[in-house]
Amino acid sequence: MRILFKILLISLMFGCTNRTSHSDSNGIIDTLKYSYKGFNNGGSLYLLNNGKFIHTKFVYGCTGGGEIKQIFGEYKREKSVLKLNEKRIELEILPLGFNEKSEILKLNFVPDSLKLNSEFKIINWNNFEYLLSENITEGWSFRELNDFNRFSDNYNSGYEPENSGMYLRLRKDSLITNELLDINQIPEKWRKLFLLKPISSKIIGYSKNQEIIENEVYEYWIVKIDKGEKEKVRKYMDFKRENGIMNFTIDSVTKNMSFIKIYDHTFQNQMDLKIGEELRTKWK
Repeated sequence: MRILFKILLISLMFGCTNRTSHSDSNGIIDTLKYSYKGFNNGGSLYLLNNGKFIHTKFVYGCTGGGEIKQIFGEYKREKSVLKLNEKRIELEILPLGFNEKSEILKLNFVPDSLKLNSEFKIINWNNFEYLLSENITEGWSFRELNDFNRFSDNYNSGYEPENSGMYLRLRKDSLITNELLDINQIPEKWRKLFLLKPISSKIIGYSKNQEIIENEVYEYWIVKIDKGEKEKVRKYMDFKRENGIMNFTIDSVTKNMSFIKIYDHTFQNQMDLKIGEELRTKWK
């Protein structure tokens, strides 16, 4: 498990070195660590002060197996853009059985099928610096998403910046808090995903329906709210009740209305939402 050992070693060497400092004389950047962690998956990017990088991504199966991918190379950081020049890769395939050995592949080039994101837009917000890529990446969603899709979803719902998602982030030493995100940092083609203020809506109707999936009958509710495309509501956007316990995801949108699809088991056969109840994208 040599790659695992390397990851642990790197963590010990650089785990406490998340600062961002620049030398006025030569512009050298101290070692930086960006990372994210999800359920049985995660990643990190180390930018070393000699111009090298180590980019790691791991995924584990719930019953065993998985892979750890490490890519090595050189990086260039210019203003708000980071570019990685990938040189070589080490890939460890973890076995399903705990007594079996891993398979390790080492190559002095990086095949297209094994590449990770290599160009990022640098976004600063409060105590955090984000590396966001426009490339579509796999995740735990049936939607095709890139980092800007994920970041905007978390921003609009208020999940960021207290929590974060499946994109690289670094916590800086600065104490800046409660500042608004400067949307001008976001590339223009993605700015429309970000709400300048939360959307507030009212429930104006609901109905119970059925659908057949693989010969099984499923009951579901369609909840109608009074905001649509005119107010920048879009499919997959989440709304919440004031108690914030549950997210309700937009299933379809028209110009002036939107519809939420809720399967019956969520409410245990009895509609819990009320006509006139307020739902918002973010409450605080």
